[in-house]
Amino acid sequence: MSDLLEFSPIRVEQTSWCRSHSALTAIRHQVFVIEQGVPLEAEIDSDDPAALHWLALNTQAVPMGTARLVGNRVGRMAVLSDYRGAGVGASLLRAIIKHANEAGIDTLVLDAQTHALPFYEKFGFVVCSEEFDDVGIPHRAMRLHLSHREQHRASLPATDTELRPRTELDSAQTDD
Repeated sequence: MSDLLEFSPIRVEQTSWCRSHSALTAIRHQVFVIEQGVPLEAEIDSDDPAALHWLALNTQAVPMGTARLVGNRVGRMAVLSDYRGAGVGASLLRAIIKHANEAGIDTLVLDAQTHALPFYEKFGFVVCSEEFDDVGIPHRAMRLHLSHREQHRASLPATDTELRPRTELDSAQTDD
């Protein structure tokens, strides 16, 4: 008997607080306020209206997770419990890193809950602080230097279409 791998496509959209306030708030309220006991007044802050937000949706356009970027600070990453372990958080973080690279941001920083350190380390984030308490939850600051990724990419040879081997095809014949 074989185990089936369940796969649900994830669509990540960049959005704004104004456009997606309800979905962003619902996810964060469930994860941070209800599950983790973060005080509501500490969860929603003055950075939200100006922040860049990302929303992960399934094929039925049901919101599964969210994250935001304020300057170069990643924050408020939250995935609803039914979707954890399915790649939602990874999809959100990849979208933020891609945006940061395209925007020329050299370094991303975040304050990770200590249980989530291995998740961020998979993406190249490194711990850069001692443990500290944030709203009753242990955290550590982390950093990802994106300029190193760009330097690595820049050192790769360019692919020139003239150097690719080409084969002329006369038709789409098959041998029957």
